[in-house]
Amino acid sequence: MEIGTVKEKLTADKRAACLEGQTLLLIRTENALVAALDHAGASVGDRVLVVTGGAAEKYSMNAVTDAAVVAVVGSSGGCCCG
Repeated sequence: MEIGTVKEKLTADKRAACLEGQTLLLIRTENALVAALDHAGASVGDRVLVVTGGAAEKYSMNAVTDAAVVAVVGSSGGCCCG
């Protein structure tokens, strides 16, 4: 899992049937730009939790995907790591 920021919503003029009705997002993580399916209703600018690999496919009802947004995350404002 990684935390990232939604940079933009992606559009697709044509897509595979398994991706019909799915929202595609461009996410900036610490190390990369990632295209991900959105399962959390995220908006541009939101901090999100991204899962990859087999976990992403499970959240995407087995649609072929490498990444999926599963939560919009906030900050408690405190430091958890001393």
